[in-house]
Amino acid sequence: MGHCKNLIAMCAKTHQPCPYAKYDGKCAVAECENEVVPTFAQMVDIYVKTTKSSPLRVKRVIDMMLKLPVAFGLTKDDHATLGISDWKEAYERLKNGRFGTDDYGKTIYIKGKGYDPATIQMFFAVFSACAGKNDKNIRNMYVERGLTPPNCDFIPDVDFSGKSSEIETLSTEKVRK
Repeated sequence: MGHCKNLIAMCAKTHQPCPYAKYDGKCAVAECENEVVPTFAQMVDIYVKTTKSSPLRVKRVIDMMLKLPVAFGLTKDDHATLGISDWKEAYERLKNGRFGTDDYGKTIYIKGKGYDPATIQMFFAVFSACAGKNDKNIRNMYVERGLTPPNCDFIPDVDFSGKSSEIETLSTEKVRK
């Protein structure tokens, strides 16, 4: 038996509800060897070729999408087959800070004290954008390439409760500094 890497409730092979799907989205006993879920690098490539965002936005998305796999203990060339437990672990790593390695064995620093909730939310939003969650053109590009868009249903909600609700206003002098 193979390992279905679809991680969605619908099987890409049969287009029917997956009888092997577990609660966390992993499918350990499926009969199809399914490699149609894109790699992180493929997600970036599809986003760059399809989006109508500004060049600055595209650059920021590329930077964040190449950092995100490290939070999962993966590389940009690994498939984005992520279940609930993977997302929870990545959320904890981003929140608490961790080190990881890139494709060449170089250590990448994931902020020592962790990222603030807004930045974590941005990482998750960038993944959703690259997955085409709200963009039909991106989802169509996945289909044209024979890929299944990554599942965004398992992305956890970010906890903002520890964050102060007050917004600091800056004087003109502070902004200049």
